[in-house]
Amino acid sequence: MSTYSDKLKSPKWQKKRLEILQRDKFTCFNCGDKERTLHVHHESYINGKEPWDYPDEYLTTICDICHKNTHALKTEFEKFAYRVLMCRDRDAEPEIRLSMRSIIHLQLSGIVDSEGCKIKRK
Repeated sequence: MSTYSDKLKSPKWQKKRLEILQRDKFTCFNCGDKERTLHVHHESYINGKEPWDYPDEYLTTICDICHKNTHALKTEFEKFAYRVLMCRDRDAEPEIRLSMRSIIHLQLSGIVDSEGCKIKRK
């Protein structure tokens, strides 16, 4: 079984990555930068799906700095959410956690604003 890193070296992923970079005009969706190293970021993951098998709307071009910030914010948000959930109904934890992950991904990717209102893609 290959690692995730190995899968990102696959020609299938490289083709998909190039398609997304071209769609987004080699521009960071979050900050608009065109000079930094760009990543094709998976907004969320689907268990058992290969990186190249995702629909295009799950993938966004973001620069190296925004990519690091996205993952750092997601980690901090999840830590905070977990602490909040530990004081609440534990039966609701999986549902609440999934909802919060979805919301934070949508906000960090610029798909929705902090109020949950949809933002049009560039």
